[in-house]
This record gives sequence, C-alpha cells and structure tokens, in this order.
Amino acid sequence: MKNNSFLSSEEIVKSFLSYLDDSIYSYAYLLDGSWGSGKTFFVKEILIPSIVKHEKEKKDQDSEYKEKRILYVSLYGIKETEEISRLLYLELRKVMADKMTTGRFLKKHTPQIPTWLGTTSKIVSDVIKDSKGIDIENIINKISTGFSLKNCIFIFDDLERTSCNVNDILGYINNFIEHDQVKVLLIANEAEINTASRLDADPEELLVCLQDNLDFGFLESEENSGYNGSQSTTRSEKQKISLQKLMKRVEVVFARNQAYKQIKEKVVGETVKYQPEYLKMITNLIERNLNNDEKLREILLNKANKIEEIAEYYEHFNLRTFLFFLSKVVTLYDCLQQHVETFEKMIDYIFLISVKYKTGKEIEQWEEPKLFELRSLYGWFDFRNQCLAFKFVDEFVLYGKLNSREIVETVTLYEEFEQKNAESENDPARQIQSWGSMDEKTVKVLMEEIILKMGEDKYSFATYLNILHNFVALVSIGFDEAFLNQLVEYMKNNIRNASERIELQGGYSFFINEDDKKLYALKSRELNVEIEEKNNSYQEKEMEKMLEDVNSWGINVNKYVTEHRKVVPKSFISKMDPGRILTLIEQSNTENIEAFRYAINDLYSFSNISDFYMEDYENLKTIYEGIKPDDQQYDLIKKKNVELLKVIIGRKMELLRPKSIDGN
Repeated sequence: MKNNSFLSSEEIVKSFLSYLDDSIYSYAYLLDGSWGSGKTFFVKEILIPSIVKHEKEKKDQDSEYKEKRILYVSLYGIKETEEISRLLYLELRKVMADKMTTGRFLKKHTPQIPTWLGTTSKIVSDVIKDSKGIDIENIINKISTGFSLKNCIFIFDDLERTSCNVNDILGYINNFIEHDQVKVLLIANEAEINTASRLDADPEELLVCLQDNLDFGFLESEENSGYNGSQSTTRSEKQKISLQKLMKRVEVVFARNQAYKQIKEKVVGETVKYQPEYLKMITNLIERNLNNDEKLREILLNKANKIEEIAEYYEHFNLRTFLFFLSKVVTLYDCLQQHVETFEKMIDYIFLISVKYKTGKEIEQWEEPKLFELRSLYGWFDFRNQCLAFKFVDEFVLYGKLNSREIVETVTLYEEFEQKNAESENDPARQIQSWGSMDEKTVKVLMEEIILKMGEDKYSFATYLNILHNFVALVSIGFDEAFLNQLVEYMKNNIRNASERIELQGGYSFFINEDDKKLYALKSRELNVEIEEKNNSYQEKEMEKMLEDVNSWGINVNKYVTEHRKVVPKSFISKMDPGRILTLIEQSNTENIEAFRYAINDLYSFSNISDFYMEDYENLKTIYEGIKPDDQQYDLIKKKNVELLKVIIGRKMELLRPKSIDGN
C-alpha cells in the first residue's frame, strides 16, 4: 500500500530548492525510488522547470546574482570516472553554447563561436589522453572568463546502473562538492545498489563462507529467534544453505556495503524517498500521449481511479508498466472502434494482466473453449471486484499475438451472449448471481426454480456455464450436491435433444478452493462430451449437404468454416468423402476451388492444429495425391487455382503429419 511517509512532488521540490539556497553545509541530495517509479520523469518534467524558475526569480530580485546552470548526466553503463568527465564536458558545451548565443555575450565573443561550436567529442578524448583526467575548471576558464562550477547544479541519474564501482563514483562527485561547493542531485534506486554489490562477490569469498569451522550462529539467530548459539551446525546436519544466507555471510565477513554506507554518509547529506503521486502522474501521461484522441482519452481518464486502486492493491506504482499498458490499450482500441462499450469494460483486465506480467505474478490459465469470462481483480471471491476478461487480451499482452478479425469476432460473440443472457431481472438464474447477499432459504428456493426451468428446457445454452458456476460455488459452501447433479443431468438431456449446433460460451469461473475448480471442470467436461457427440452427428449431416451442389460446394465450405471458427471440432475433412471432393474439383468452376482453398487455409491456421485435426491427415493426403493441376481440360486460370490448392494442402499436411511417419 502507499506509504504516507513519502513526500509529495511539491514537498520534494520545496525541499530541493531549500537545499540549493543552503550555503552553510555542502553535501549531495539523493532522490531514492524504485525502478519505473518515474524519478527521471519527475526530475525532468517537474523539478528542473521549478529550479529554472527559482533561479530566474533570484536573478530578477538581484541583478548581480549568477543563475545556476543545470548539467544532467546519466551514469548508465559508465565504466570509469573519466567517462563522467567527458559527459560533463559535453554538457558544459551546451550550457556555454546557450550563453554565447545571448545578446551581449554574442557581440563580445563572436570570433570565438565557430571554433567553440565546432568542437567535437574527439577533442574531449584528446584532452583526456593528455592528462589523467579533465580539469573542468581550467577548461571553463579558457572558454569564458567568470564562469564557475559553483554556479552549476550537477544531476547524476541512474547511479545504480553504473558499471563502475559506486564508491569510486561517489568519491569523484565528492571532489566537486567539497572543493567547488557544487550542488549535486543523485537519482538512484538504492535497493539495486545493494543488490549489485552483493552480486560482485569474489568466488574465494564464497568458499570461505562455506567453511564448516566458522560459526555463523549470530546470523542465524537474527533470522530465527529459536536458534541456540550453543548448538553446532555441521555440514552433515545441514547439507544445504540458501544463496540468500550465503550472500549475507559474505556481506558481514567481508564488510560488503560498509564502504558504500560510509562514503554515502560523507557525500550525501539528505535522502528523500520518492514514490509517484500515481493518479496525478498517470493522468498526466494519458493527456500527454492521447491528446489527439479525445474519446479514448476520456475513457481512460474515467478509469484512472480504478487503475490506481489496482496498482495500490498490487503495490506496483510503476510508470513504465502503465506506459506498457497504454500502448496495448491504444492498439486494442483501434481494433474495437465499433465496440467501445465492451472495450471500456475490458480496460481493468488489460491493466491487471499488464501488472501481473511485469511483476511475474501467476496468471490464470484459460480453459477450452472459453474466450471470455468474469474474473476477480484481487484474488478472492468478491462480486464487487470483477472484471471482464478476454483470452485475446492475454495473448496480446503476454505474447504480442494480435488478430484484429478474431478480436472483433470474439467481442461480437460476447455482445450476442450478453444480449441472449439478458434474462428478466426476476429470473432466478439472474437473481442467484447475488447469492452472497442472500439468506440460505432464499438461495434454496432459487436453486429449485432454476432446476425446474432447466428441466423444461427454458434456458439458452449460452447461460449454462454461468448457471453451473453458481451451483458449484454454492455446493462448495455446503449446499447439497444433489442440486448440482440434477442440474447437470437436465443440461445434458437438453443438449441431446437439441436440433442445432451447440456452443457453450464463456462464463465466470473463479474459485478459491482447488477442489471446487476440479468439480467445475468435471461437470463442464461432462457437458462438453455431450456437446461433442451432438455436434459431430450434426456436422456429418452438414458436410453431406455442403457438398451436394457442384456450383456452390466450395463457397458453402468456406462459409461454414468462417461461421464456425470459434467451434473446435476434433476433425473436419475426415468427415468428408475425399473422392467426392476430387470430383467436385474436377467439375466445378474456379470460384469454388478458390473458396475451398481459403477454407483450408483458415481452418488449419494455428500452430497446434495436430492436437485437433490429426484425423484429417489421411483424407487430405488422398485429396493431395488425387489433384492434377496439369489436367488438359482445365483453362489457365483453373490450372493455377488447382495448383495453389495443392500447395496449401501440402503445407497443412506438414503440420498434421503423424510423428510415426518421420520416425520420431
């Protein structure tokens, strides 16, 4: 949760400006914050403009006052302190270039400008080669009389990401503080500085700390209050030691981090912990990055409070994660311009998945054939904290997979599901969704009413999984399992008697208890077995009908594949007569052959098709071998279409090829 001890942005600005005006005590100012918290953004966008304004106001009040100039340097990847000198030198060039372009200075020093502005980084390297380092003060004196480092503010960012010894860097910086009274701002994540120093342990140090004859009992007692110092712990009694404990031993025995702590005490006089004012920062980022899209900006600004709530729950106020989320949202919004209402409902889930992905938290897996469902935001069974989840969001955020057509189809399917599921407010299936706020007697009455209506086949198949979920949840808290069993029996009977293809559509499936998950999976699997048998029987009749007319067979097959893309049968071509298809290819026009090719390409378009369509291999092989693109009866266009069809079938066969054929 957010820590109220952190200073606000305004308070940090006020504190740092006070530090700038302090002429008594020379020290560095450290801004400490976690990775991705927006420290650099805060410094560049808020603190630096405040410093510039502060210095200008002081100049306006006192014409003799010399405004402090800001030199900003990132220490990322720096390997030696001489590199810092080079970067400071380049920053000074910018400062002096700005100064030399002002009116009075320009007139006085015009002859010097071409030489100075034409200076390149190579000259800096030459200066370094001529000495052990750069005498910054000497260089400045050569450039501009009267300029002093005392009139500079050095900002060193990414202290924890330097490849140089941090203690050497602090010693280097301290020279400017002590000898030139330079004001210095350090920006760092101190937790990573400590981690980096631990990772730098010498292998010999590790071996020393693994010796049996050293007593580390005092360390054990810090971690375990029940430790008895008089007891000896030998290698035979304790075979393993965690890496964390080993590094702790190294840290203590070889005084790891002690040098850093000591030199930090000497150099840094004030440390301020930074945590972003998250709501203000994400609002700023939304307005800054979406200034050309008023509608999307409005949607996200309305969601900002909820996003902050999720970030607070997961203790992840990382602005890089938010920007990652923002980029995903923009792309998905482009796909769903005609489905804005549904898009708004899924924003919470997009942010939730972004946070879990970036923090390495476990992400709930999707059960086939679900494409959408309600999920809990905070990991407990709470009707007040649900979000609308889509499988394609996981695929896009986690793996970068984006299929605009499938996304629109899935959202359309959800919207149709919602419309079908918009039962009367008084329907028991609708009412029982709020069972958590009811008494036991009322819930029992609703369960009985639902079972009665299910026995009369009064519910659409689209509602089955939601109803099933509620019954499993109620059984899990003690309601008689007979209710659930009777419900499932009626559902299976309705499936057997259905006169059309059946699709169960995604519902809410969050359970706290693993046994409840298993029970729900068991019962839903029973339904899916019935559905598969029913659909297979129905599918065979559909196949025969599709192939009746030589003038429309390919178009019919393509239309069928397009309309049933979300249904995953265990086979398709295996239910067709390959001889009939070869005859149709021979007798039909190019339009049908082309449509059939599109159907084959779309049907077998995902990477693990062998898990679903292995049975199709033999029929595809028969069709492939029977296709004759060079048939003299074909015109040039038909020859080309037949040739392309054979190529596509060959590619799909490679994906479906049984392992035994290759001998693997």
